Amino acid sequence: TGLAAEQLGQTDTGILVEGKRADLLICREDVVADPLRFDHGALLEVLKDGWGYRNGLPGMRQRTFRHSVDLALGSPSALLSQ
Repeated sequence: TGLAAEQLGQTDTGILVEGKRADLLICREDVVADPLRFDHGALLEVLKDGWGYRNGLPGMRQRTFRHSVDLALGSPSALLSQ
């Protein structure tokens, strides 16, 4: 994310160091190796703008990982359930 932030001209984001900003997902399991673990309670907390949120962010509809993938790939069943 450091390179992406740099390319966008965001000099205060992208890496975890003192004085920079970061949004984090804290997970109990390796969701990079198996993203479907999000559907089984792997996400513990979201850190956004310095605030911790358990059970997602206020006002954000919670979806399963599978539903998000279906939306990204244009699955008709996902589009109907919005």
